[in-house]
Amino acid sequence: MELYKHHEQQQRSELCQWLGISEDDMSQRIFESGYEYLQNVLRTDDYGMEQLPATKAFWNMFIVEVWNKIDRAFLDAIDHTYMQQYPTWFCVLKERDGEHLIAIYNQKQLRKHYDWYHRCDQRNPLINKTDFSAQQHHLLRSILEEYHKNQNQYA
Repeated sequence: MELYKHHEQQQRSELCQWLGISEDDMSQRIFESGYEYLQNVLRTDDYGMEQLPATKAFWNMFIVEVWNKIDRAFLDAIDHTYMQQYPTWFCVLKERDGEHLIAIYNQKQLRKHYDWYHRCDQRNPLINKTDFSAQQHHLLRSILEEYHKNQNQYA
């Protein structure tokens, strides 16, 4: 597990460097995307929007099952061969659908496409909709367990 966390941290640092953003900026993107995920993908009600983000279980699930997988897909979509051929900042990126290529000429464009990759809505093919019911079940069970632990702790 420690090796996995180290690898994910390395991946995140590499992305921050490529995108020209700080670790704090990346954390803010994750935070905003988590709320977007709850609202647009899971279509959580007001109670869920208030309760789920307050749990460690939700953020663990979101970061591991959604954010990190999309990061990996984004890194895999970058064609590094062009970067070695051109002396200036340039890369080619596959679109989310995997069929079209986009020429990226600067970090601002790369950040725009990174944010687009992470857009949490029903149309994003990188978010595996078939996993939602299992994830929701696990998440709700974890939240109930946390709730019962807290109730027993203060009883």
